[in-house]
Amino acid sequence: MTALIALDITGNNFNGSLPNLIGNLNKLGSLRISANHFTGNLPSSIGILVKMNDFNLPSLIGNLTKLNYLYIQDNVFIGSLPSSIGNLTGLYELDISHNEFTGSFPFSIRKLNQLHFLDISSNEFTGTGVFKILDNSNLPLSIFNFGNNYFYDPSH
Repeated sequence: MTALIALDITGNNFNGSLPNLIGNLNKLGSLRISANHFTGNLPSSIGILVKMNDFNLPSLIGNLTKLNYLYIQDNVFIGSLPSSIGNLTGLYELDISHNEFTGSFPFSIRKLNQLHFLDISSNEFTGTGVFKILDNSNLPLSIFNFGNNYFYDPSH
């Protein structure tokens, strides 16, 4: 299956970890894995998929500079969102909602000057980082949903 260019497994009942073999699909341009029950960390082999332009997050995610859409909502992914997400300067839409991502939301997201849609709702993000994104940001966001996290307003 190394010739596979698109894989959509949205809305199934897959569970457990996403297999590390996903990195063997070196021609993959589109990966949609939303609305499953995947758990744990995303395999680092995903960072090898440099031809990816539609990916449905390890530090190597920053290597996917041609990525325009990232949809991995409605799973049970854990861990923090790496600051290398700011390297995805071609990103138009990012939906990581309804997972269990933790920690501060990376300030590097402000580098994504093409980003129109951002949904980080229903995770376990903490801190004030989301307010730094909104303050003096050049992001062309039309939709920004950050509800159901643990953010707090530093002015209160």
